Amino acid sequence: YPSFRNALSDGEPVTGGDTIAEGIAVKSPGQIPLSVARPRMTGDDVVVIGEDAIEEGVVALAMEEKLIAEGAGAAGVGALLARPNLFEGKRVGVLVCGGNIDERLLGQVLARHLVRRSHAGAGRRSPHRSPSPPQATARSAIERRRTAAAGWPAPCSAKGRP
Repeated sequence: YPSFRNALSDGEPVTGGDTIAEGIAVKSPGQIPLSVARPRMTGDDVVVIGEDAIEEGVVALAMEEKLIAEGAGAAGVGALLARPNLFEGKRVGVLVCGGNIDERLLGQVLARHLVRRSHAGAGRRSPHRSPSPPQATARSAIERRRTAAAGWPAPCSAKGRP
């Protein structure tokens, strides 16, 4: 459903197919979002990712941030994880919205992630695994990637330590 990209590029609407990101799977975006975006960007600026990347966004938010988001709400995080080279050295903000995900679907997404992780190799550390011991860091995997990519200093905890 690359509808937003296609609309900015004067392309044809795309329809059909199942997706976990139903909230952004529209035939054509609204006129208000397009009127805001057109002076600022082109279709080439829109990052389109696949279902696996959207699912990884859902998983990262659930496992690292303890935040449940539906597929459309986690698509921005999925894009950051799938295409980090696009955001390297830039300050990036991601809106996370929408918790309207069926608990069975969430369970399936988490189960598929575990299968992918197990196929990735037993010796490889998953980016969605909490550090041990828990006191090792207060920052999440998402925040670590963000600060490293942007070249920002590590955020401090309430006690002033990273």
